[in-house]
Amino acid sequence: MAFALTFSVSHLTSCSAPIALGEAPTIRIGVVASLSEAVAEIGKSTIDGAQLAVQEINNVGGVEVGGRQHQMELVIEDDQDKPEVAVSVVQKLINQEAVVAIVGPQLSRNAIPAADVAEQARIPLISPVSTNPETTANKRYVFRTTFVDPFQGQVMARFAFRNLGAQKAAVLYDVASAYNRGIAEVFKQAFEENGGQVVAFESYTTGQQQLSAQFDRIRASRSDVLFCPI
Repeated sequence: MAFALTFSVSHLTSCSAPIALGEAPTIRIGVVASLSEAVAEIGKSTIDGAQLAVQEINNVGGVEVGGRQHQMELVIEDDQDKPEVAVSVVQKLINQEAVVAIVGPQLSRNAIPAADVAEQARIPLISPVSTNPETTANKRYVFRTTFVDPFQGQVMARFAFRNLGAQKAAVLYDVASAYNRGIAEVFKQAFEENGGQVVAFESYTTGQQQLSAQFDRIRASRSDVLFCPI
């Protein structure tokens, strides 16, 4: 996180309003976090990391921009795990709070539309955990600090086939989740390319509690391994 904040601040002179002579204003960094109940821990961890990084940076004198030291300040917004709210708070951070960079959103469903806003405004945005390739695709000002969905599916398929020795695989995924669906499809393709066979490719919907039919088909497929992206 400290790297992400420092990296973003390096764009200050080209992405923000000119700094008046004789002044050393605080550098404002926006943080967009999902604090709704289901994903609150993800959002809270982002805030905790950003606050720790800013504290450490400020304790050693801040960051140097243009030969001068500047303290850093966080402006935190909750996107409520809603894409439309993520867009709104990013617009607020840019247009009203005058931040020079943004950390977040975390989840791809919120990061993708928020990234479009930041890219258009030429404000650096770094998503800590968004794994959907679309978040950063064809963008100069948007970054991530984690891997992407295709990488996860490919690595898991290779591990199942080569390390576990599985010849036949079953897949169970949430069809309502683009994240789950994408990884499941990549796993299937990669497992077959490695020489294995996907003998069951079963889906369910978020919140569905009865999965007996899917597990009956998986058991009947006599697969060596079951892959469930979550």
